[in-house]
Amino acid sequence: MKEINPDLCTSLSSCQGGDYCRECSHSLFFGEVFVNDKKWTFEFSPQFGPMFTNKDGEPKKVQPAEKNPVWDEFQKWYDKKFKQQED
Repeated sequence: MKEINPDLCTSLSSCQGGDYCRECSHSLFFGEVFVNDKKWTFEFSPQFGPMFTNKDGEPKKVQPAEKNPVWDEFQKWYDKKFKQQED
């Protein structure tokens, strides 16, 4: 089983890593995907989902629409990062 550790943990207690972080609201994972040569960056919280960010790391004022192709690429990122652990 693949151990997953967050890129950032905002917990005030010590981070336990592994299975605990996979569902913890304090865990943040950073990712990037490409759609038509455009780079999309995001922060992913297991509890709240992805938040797409601008080049400065700030949340985009408008998040991608439901049918935007970035969601297909995000799903591939998610599956690669988390699905192996679920099996």
